[in-house]
Parts: sequence; C-alpha cells; structure tokens
Amino acid sequence: MDYFVLGNNGEKYGPADIVTLNVWISEGRINQNSQLINVQTGVTIIAGQAPGLMFPATNVQQPNYQIPPANYQQNSFGTPYQNQYGQPPNPYPRGYPMTPPKSKIAAGLLALFLGGLGIHRFYLGFNTIGITMLLLSTVGGLLTCGITSLAVSVWALVAAILIFCTNFQDADGRDLI
Repeated sequence: MDYFVLGNNGEKYGPADIVTLNVWISEGRINQNSQLINVQTGVTIIAGQAPGLMFPATNVQQPNYQIPPANYQQNSFGTPYQNQYGQPPNPYPRGYPMTPPKSKIAAGLLALFLGGLGIHRFYLGFNTIGITMLLLSTVGGLLTCGITSLAVSVWALVAAILIFCTNFQDADGRDLI
C-alpha cells in the first residue's frame, strides 16, 4: 500500500511504500503524528495508525552525543596514536597476553612445598581459591587442632600431581610451560 506524506508546510511527498516509510521513520522524517494520504482511496490517516509502520518505543531516551571541540583532530589510519602525554599506545595487539605464561615446574614445586598455604594458587592467578586455602590452613587449623590444615595439605598434594601430570592451565586459560 502506498501513501503520500503530508508535510508541515502542506506539501505532499511520495508516493512511498511501507518499506520507504519505515526508512523515513528511522531517519526521523516521519513521526507517529505525521499525516498520510492513501494513494488508492485518498483517505487521510495518522502515521501511528497505519499498518506495517514500525515506530521506536516512546519511552526510550535518545543518547546525548556531544560535538567534538573545534580543535579536535581525528587520526587517519596508518598514523600511530599519541596521547596527550606523548606515550605510545599499548604495544600488544588485542588478545595478546600481557604477562608471560607461567612455569609448570614453579607451580608444581610451590604446590608441593607451600601448597598448604595456597601459594601455588596465587602464582597461577586463582586468588579466591588461594585465599580459601590460606584461611582454611591457618584459621581453620587453629580452630580444629590442625585437621583442616592436613586436609588442605592433601588438597595441595593432589594439585601438585595434577600440575605435573596434566595440561593444567592458569587463571587466564593458558597452558603452563
């Protein structure tokens, strides 16, 4: 179905089909109160009542875009970005690990000798588990006369075996080397 759009100045625009009218809605040229004239019948209706027209939700707040200052210069592609302090951007491409991979031998030895305190978990980046092991072995060990300390030490021994014998990963998901 085709419509003419009756502008604020009284002029008719179109004819336009539903797809074109929806494009005009997205461009802000038509709103729900705009008047449409049916090409076939000549009947005038309000755009909000026309079937097939999709208006955005009225309670959605439009973003407040700010105009850049007059002295703003956009970098062209190929020129390196320099921030206001003259420092170069991060030299690592996106997705590249910022820290070197962890050592399997260091993690295993920490688990064997200091595993009861959870030090190997801190080394691998699992800080929450490290804190849990540390609290269980110290505070829990004092309250239970060392029973939880013994349990955490067995837990650390099992972790050491897993570190040495499997493809154990650090907190960033990287294999130990």
